Amino acid sequence: MKRLRITMAAALGVVVALALAACAPNQGSSSPAGSTGDPAAAVAWSIDVDCGTCHIAEQASYGQPDCLAGKHADSSCLSCHVDAAALEGIHDNKASTDKMPSRLKKTEVLDATCLACHYGTKEALAANTPGVKVTDENGTAVNPHDLPATDEHGRIVCGNCHVPHEAAPTQTQAETKCTTCHHQNVYECHTCHD
Repeated sequence: MKRLRITMAAALGVVVALALAACAPNQGSSSPAGSTGDPAAAVAWSIDVDCGTCHIAEQASYGQPDCLAGKHADSSCLSCHVDAAALEGIHDNKASTDKMPSRLKKTEVLDATCLACHYGTKEALAANTPGVKVTDENGTAVNPHDLPATDEHGRIVCGNCHVPHEAAPTQTQAETKCTTCHHQNVYECHTCHD
């Protein structure tokens, strides 16, 4: 009986030691950005990396039904962020303690990526969303998917209004984008400028 207790104690000791070793920091792994304690670890980005390890807020947005990311929870990060070469370049020479950017600045989600799942073309998108409207102070309603052709409108991309990792409603995001140019919240032409 004494030998059984010693054997069980030894086995328990091995299990505890292994568990503690598994939880110990791995010097070669990257930890979340901004973490403290251990020295900065180099970020080794690859197409197979778990983005949520560092991009904690974005990962959390997949669990929020008000976020577009939550509506795309079955998709991987690389379903939308398809430019692997740019992502690799952005992560080059980064460390786990670097400040996490609040927005994508050196990569973008292309309209073609969104349209690959949503109607195929901008024309088809506009035709299939006739009830989608943003309205100005005068009651002028426009479909943001079917804007008059101008240089300014040509620079609007899906991600300007559909910000996937923020909980603000798409309607609010769209109206915010409109008022960056329509600063008096008036959509008719020539009401402010000649």
